[in-house]
Amino acid sequence: MRFLLTLLILFFSAASAAFQLGAQQLVLTVGEKQAFLNGNPTELDLSARIIGGRTMLPVRTVASKLGLSLIGPDETTVKIGDLLYRPRDNTGTLRGNPIDPQSLTMVDKVLYINARLLADALGASLIFSEEGRTLTLTTNLPRNIDAALPQARFLTTKSSYAIGEKVNYLDYSFDPEGLPLVSRRWTNKQDAFFVTGPQTITLQVINEKGRSSATYTRTIQITDEVQESPLSFALKNQALGTTFKDDAILTYPLVLLQAIPGEERTLMFSDSPESVDTSGILYRDDVSGKLRILAYHMNASARPARLFIQVKNISINEGQARVERLGETAPTRVETTLGQGTLLDFYSGGQTNLLRLPTGTWTTLYSSPVLPPGGGVNVMLDAEFTTRTQVSIFMLQEGDDPQTLTVLRGDGKHQRGTFLSAVRELQANITTLPARMVLGDEKVDQNLIGIDATTLNTVVLKGNYGLLYRINLVGLPDHAVGALAPRGGVYKGALHVDELPIALPESGVLTRSNYPILFSRGSVKRLEFIPASGSNLPVNLVFYPTRITEPLSPAPPVAAPKNKK
Repeated sequence: MRFLLTLLILFFSAASAAFQLGAQQLVLTVGEKQAFLNGNPTELDLSARIIGGRTMLPVRTVASKLGLSLIGPDETTVKIGDLLYRPRDNTGTLRGNPIDPQSLTMVDKVLYINARLLADALGASLIFSEEGRTLTLTTNLPRNIDAALPQARFLTTKSSYAIGEKVNYLDYSFDPEGLPLVSRRWTNKQDAFFVTGPQTITLQVINEKGRSSATYTRTIQITDEVQESPLSFALKNQALGTTFKDDAILTYPLVLLQAIPGEERTLMFSDSPESVDTSGILYRDDVSGKLRILAYHMNASARPARLFIQVKNISINEGQARVERLGETAPTRVETTLGQGTLLDFYSGGQTNLLRLPTGTWTTLYSSPVLPPGGGVNVMLDAEFTTRTQVSIFMLQEGDDPQTLTVLRGDGKHQRGTFLSAVRELQANITTLPARMVLGDEKVDQNLIGIDATTLNTVVLKGNYGLLYRINLVGLPDHAVGALAPRGGVYKGALHVDELPIALPESGVLTRSNYPILFSRGSVKRLEFIPASGSNLPVNLVFYPTRITEPLSPAPPVAAPKNKK
């Protein structure tokens, strides 16, 4: 009963547009979009104009406000009350009598009608103000509702809101025949508004047969009281995975990332040549212990091909390969998809696999699906080898013999090599908010340096692709929110937030540096970040407060977590 009473109170509090009177009275002024419908402020899409010395009204705008249908007897005819108009030849009749062609005119693909002709067609009264610029149009047409069409309905819990106040909507649209509504088309539906004055929201619904409702409209008022700024509203209310605007990111203080003891693992990176037009070995080196392999390649040949990762025990004793986790994306032509899909696979973990490695025998750790011409593959895996092992990454076109492969030359643009550290264990002591961390900028965050084992040349790994940043957050309060801001261009990746994989973003790509994407709320303890293949760096990890607090206390250091066996 209490819920029902509350609902009724909310319903009538927004009653300014909750019902339609028998009479519809529209007051509007030439050149102004602000109008009044039955005494309530409303916003017009287009304003009235003076054309050829006559007051002309935009047909569809006025019809929408008055709830009029414009559907004629055929596809070439518009019906406005008793008026039939054919836009193709600019002719029309009113109750069978021809009309003056200048009473209806098209301007910039918008149909305008003389105000007096419209009133006559609708059987409405028309009153002009003394100066002739404001008019009052009053119709008494019966409501014409097609019982076969769905009906859009919604309300807001209040008729007026402060700037930055959350607007609550209740959608109670229905279909007269009980058919499911499969689509909703809103205009100007926002969680909050930041401009004073009237705001008009519309809704149209579509049922499973493809029938569309008439457009339903409500207008609310935004007062000059300020409850939240756009930024504070977004931080408090927006869902994880959504973006918001912040032009001040680069002004926030940097958090010092302190290196602490952590996991020891070698990184083997293969991305050169990135586009492979022939069968051959892309990278090869001898390793032992814990290893991460990241390979990113495109099939640039005219034939289907596969990417292989094979290993050979080169010691005198039998060895073992322990594959701990693996992520892959293949085949696809979309480079950003390659990076994000692989990361989400990799973060999700999986069952550990053990393989015996007899001395001198090649064993396949990974083989990609068939890559069509133009198709790409991105694979990342963590493995541990008990003996000295040779790892070979190669592309093999259909019909070629793997025994005849030679090492391909790099393309001079991308990197390949072996790097001593695949994990960067860090601690961030959060002492103030907002604050930010910079990853992959080559200045604050240094690039890995390694060796190309096929040429013995020194390699600088730009972007640190394949490097896992394990960031232990100390002192982050429970009212904090975290966001990632792309600073180098297109980005589509993922984060591991306290053991939870987060896609950034779930769909599309991030492109604007001043539109960070939310990834966490509350007191996060640990982040794992690996730069996404196919995306651009650097990125900023930004932490914000959602309430005003005293300065945060300096956080004590914490011991590094023990390595997982």
